Amino acid sequence: MIATPDMFTFLGNFELDHPEGVCVAPDGVVYAGGELGQFYRIQPDGIYEQFAKTEGFILGLALDGNDCLHACDCKSNCLWRVYPDGTVVKRSEGTADLKMANPNFPVFDRHGNLFVSNSGDYWNLNPGDGNTMVIRPNNTTELFHKGPFKF
Repeated sequence: MIATPDMFTFLGNFELDHPEGVCVAPDGVVYAGGELGQFYRIQPDGIYEQFAKTEGFILGLALDGNDCLHACDCKSNCLWRVYPDGTVVKRSEGTADLKMANPNFPVFDRHGNLFVSNSGDYWNLNPGDGNTMVIRPNNTTELFHKGPFKF
């Protein structure tokens, strides 16, 4: 399918702070993050709210089967779990031997494993220090693929 402008709906006339990573829930609610750690929830009718906040810079988002948002934070170098009521809990900072560096985007598999692209030293464009981590359903974090990846 080719996306065309007539396939999209404008949700409202509001300003969000750099909503880089968005995801859509089965009920049509759109979630986005902001560069000052904001978490936005946008209803299908365009009504929106900021329902949670950290001190970070939110990039990619993924929803789990319990309506919790999982968010990459490139400032705090961690992965947050955000509950529907706005409670924010740090889920992972990486492994014991390798900390996250510029986590960028999360995605779940059918078993509940959360794969996180860990972009590495983006600012110095250090080639090959990016990797992929996996956070298991029991909240342990492992190195899934050591790369080398460049962003």
